[in-house]
Amino acid sequence: MKKTIYLLKFGGSVITDKDRPQAINFSQVENLCHQISQIKKNHPSLRLIIGNGAGSFGHYFALKHKKNALLTGFSRFGFCEISFFVRKLNLAILEKLLAEGVPSFSLPPASFLISKNQKRKKIFIEPLICCLEREIVGIVFGDIIFDMAIDSVIFSTEKIFRELTKELLRRGYSVDQIIYCSDVDGIYDEKGKVIEKINQENFPEIKKKIIWSVKKFDVTGGILHKIKESLKIAEEFGISSFIFNANKNNNLVKLFEGKTVVGTRIE
Repeated sequence: MKKTIYLLKFGGSVITDKDRPQAINFSQVENLCHQISQIKKNHPSLRLIIGNGAGSFGHYFALKHKKNALLTGFSRFGFCEISFFVRKLNLAILEKLLAEGVPSFSLPPASFLISKNQKRKKIFIEPLICCLEREIVGIVFGDIIFDMAIDSVIFSTEKIFRELTKELLRRGYSVDQIIYCSDVDGIYDEKGKVIEKINQENFPEIKKKIIWSVKKFDVTGGILHKIKESLKIAEEFGISSFIFNANKNNNLVKLFEGKTVVGTRIE
């Protein structure tokens, strides 16, 4: 029997104020971590990987140090400063999870993933496998990683999820779905109505109707990037993604209880 895993992202716009550098939204973080605690109590053997966006930590410092539109080849100091601040945000989440009694462990992507020309070259996920087998929640995040051809590059949480999914499937695990915790009910059309489903067929038309919200500090493309990466995962692995409001009505807990939750499914 395959071992099922859920990948869940705390959106950077949810856990931080992207319009202000280094601004953690502690109430949102505490709410999400409390719901994770409830889920783990109800499903103690649940295999869960959490990823968090870089929010106003990583995005701000990536903009500060960027040399080009591709966000590659940062200076040595820039690389280190970006790395420090994305980890700082991640550790703040880890601290809240531990306070909620959730066994959790931080796994900086720069320590297990190396790229070449912005594509995965080497990956070492044994520590993450150890977490999964011991029912410890592994936490990853959007990170700056070493690149063998262009020195360094930003890898979003979505791209990290895609690489982890590929490797986990190769090792015989089953990824149920990618879950995106947002502070809105899903992706809205031009009339402010939640779009229930997005796929390769309807995306070109839906793309014209989606309401885009651009934050001051956002270097990885926001919701459009999330949709595109989700469509790639769906096409390559047959795994759907779900975007919903996790800070409303205990929705994250409801989702794991199999209850109906308003949101947008990308498949």
